[in-house]
Amino acid sequence: MADSDIELNPGVLDGNQGEQVPLSDLYGMPVFSPDIEQQIKAAQKEQEKELTEIRDQIFDTHTTQDVKDMTEIRAQLFTIDSPLTKTGAASRAYGNGGQGMLVALEAMVLAFLIILFFYQKHRQKKRREIQDEAYDYGE
Repeated sequence: MADSDIELNPGVLDGNQGEQVPLSDLYGMPVFSPDIEQQIKAAQKEQEKELTEIRDQIFDTHTTQDVKDMTEIRAQLFTIDSPLTKTGAASRAYGNGGQGMLVALEAMVLAFLIILFFYQKHRQKKRREIQDEAYDYGE
């Protein structure tokens, strides 16, 4: 400890508590040594370099190999057609079943509407009969 330039002053602790003085100003020594400052600058340059590389990868045009690979993929993508289509028998069976279900549904809706129509006619007839019986015009 004898070769250190730092002098500790315990009298500072007894001073005014409301006033805070940074240690670097109190003892007159820099907080960061020149070695640390150089390391910080080097790290900042490295981050800027990485950011530039990322921007180049995203926004720059791709290399010729990348363009060639994408062309091959696009060519292969549009040549595949048979695995994505249904076979004739399977599509006919499904299509007929779906069409039959649609016809059955339409028939049920039509039957429901016919029943509803006749029910309304019946109710109107009953109401007229009730009104005719309720109003006796002195006959």
